[in-house]
Amino acid sequence: MYPHWLLLTLRAFVAALSLASPRRAGRLALRLFCTPRRHHRPGWESHLARAARRLTVGPRLAAWSFDPEPGAARPAAPAVLLLHGWEGRGTQLGRFADPLVREGYRVIAIDLPAHGESPGSMTDLIECTESLRKAGRELGPLAAVIAHSFGGAVATLALERGLDVASVVLIATPSSVEDVIRRFGDLVGLRGAAMHAFRDALERQTGVTLADVEIFERAARLTTPALIVHDRDDREVPFHDAERLAARWPGAMLHATEGLGHRRILRDDGVIRRVVAFVGAAAPASR
Repeated sequence: MYPHWLLLTLRAFVAALSLASPRRAGRLALRLFCTPRRHHRPGWESHLARAARRLTVGPRLAAWSFDPEPGAARPAAPAVLLLHGWEGRGTQLGRFADPLVREGYRVIAIDLPAHGESPGSMTDLIECTESLRKAGRELGPLAAVIAHSFGGAVATLALERGLDVASVVLIATPSSVEDVIRRFGDLVGLRGAAMHAFRDALERQTGVTLADVEIFERAARLTTPALIVHDRDDREVPFHDAERLAARWPGAMLHATEGLGHRRILRDDGVIRRVVAFVGAAAPASR
């Protein structure tokens, strides 16, 4: 989220530009939409990262590996990937690492392109999806992907495109690209033809139509066991998105929480226990 004063200024400028030059407003919106800001890593995440083994995976993605102690698991321990949301970092999901390691998994937290310590300044859903697929092929066999917010959309699309993983956990994940784009347009003040120009520019950049990557439509075609975790008080991604995903994803389970919001849900002990139990139950043969 932008600071309030900056958001007001940005909205006024974009609204005026939408009237004067819709195509320029659309191009500006595309740049804003595809440029994640990098945020300071808090102390607990820095401590976690220092205790992990630093890797580079897939297309030059920064990653941190949390490995079982010798003798705790067979040498080729199945991997669980931790995938962050927009403007996030892999270590934001770091509370999941130790409980999963104790169960014998190798846990790898990944920074997506242009996020955290991975290179790049701009990225999009398709680049992140292909990056996840490459990382998955390199690090497999995968017992699970645990993904937050935008990372859940990435994981869903990667599954449809062939990512091989025994189970997936989607936490606070949006169910619709169309809704995300509409909310972003409203946030920055896009108007009329400028909104259409933004959509067109995004489709040209990614090489796909928005309809081709609509998340809840993709979910209906998947058979991977899925746990969908979402807080009823999430102000960034409405709880309705979780209900829609769970309704469309064959066999998916929905775990609802209250009072945790969009990010604190990643550090809740009850959520962590539920996720670890699901991963273990969904992939017993890989352990």
